[in-house]
Amino acid sequence: MMKRRILMTDTKKGFNTKAIHAGSSPDPATGARATPIYQTASYVFENTDHASDLFAGKAFGNIYTRIMNPTQDVLEKRIAELEGGTASLAVASGHAAQFIALHPLLSPGNEFVASNKLYGGSINQFNHSFKKFDWKGPIGCAFPAAIHKGRVLSASRIDTAWVDADAEHLFSEITGCPVHLINDTDATGIAEMTFGVGKGYRGTVIVLTVGTGIGSSIFVDNILVPNTELGLIELKGISIEERASNRARKEEGIQRKTWAKRLQFALQYYEKLFHPELFIIGGQLSKKADKTFPYMKISTRLKAAEFQNNASIVGAAYHAASLSSRGN
Repeated sequence: MMKRRILMTDTKKGFNTKAIHAGSSPDPATGARATPIYQTASYVFENTDHASDLFAGKAFGNIYTRIMNPTQDVLEKRIAELEGGTASLAVASGHAAQFIALHPLLSPGNEFVASNKLYGGSINQFNHSFKKFDWKGPIGCAFPAAIHKGRVLSASRIDTAWVDADAEHLFSEITGCPVHLINDTDATGIAEMTFGVGKGYRGTVIVLTVGTGIGSSIFVDNILVPNTELGLIELKGISIEERASNRARKEEGIQRKTWAKRLQFALQYYEKLFHPELFIIGGQLSKKADKTFPYMKISTRLKAAEFQNNASIVGAAYHAASLSSRGN
């Protein structure tokens, strides 16, 4: 009986295998499996023509470790494969990554949108270092609370000290740019209804972000009904987000099928109240919708948010740009 030798390349690599082996190969001379740490500052060139081609970008290869290094190259290839990207670039810090990503794209007069869920170091970099570049323009901020004219109305998911705070004015003072606040799920809805899976839909569309909590936004003939909090509706004495959020799934350790049935129960309740044309599900659930949606049996069409977790950033940017163009 002939036996076929199965090589690593014969099978599709899973995530864990990629995390260990992607971007690397055994050393051809020694057979060593692990990637060595190349502690060198410079590299040998074949000849002057080879060196000239490397510096001119006509040939690929190592020049100085401050530019590239074989160990770093393995890391970058590994990250790219894990994330499904074409390539990646590794730098020494988050600040360096933000600078490298934004500086080539922006010039004086441009603006960028940042999530409100940032660490203090990033806020300081944007507020002080980047401010020196004189970037100006409106900033859209997706905020996890009900917002009215820039003021925070509720604190079901944030510290109560925010209630009645003029956050829009506060953030404008900090950044030196006009800031426009909007509820984060309303921002998600705007992105999906304008550019994503909800584009072109009429009637009632309900957008839900399922993550730590359950946020909501409702659109009627593409017009936003702002600051809805459908996740806070109580069924049998327990709010829907306490029962069906991703945090509840993790804390209780329930299986995805059981979680899907809880979500189905909530969606069926919303169907009775609003009779929507479409449900759009964003947040953490949208990343793995194919593993959850098949267990959910409802009458209404169900779609995952096209922009996934980035939807609120896209929507906040569009919201700010729209208000700015109208002189608000």
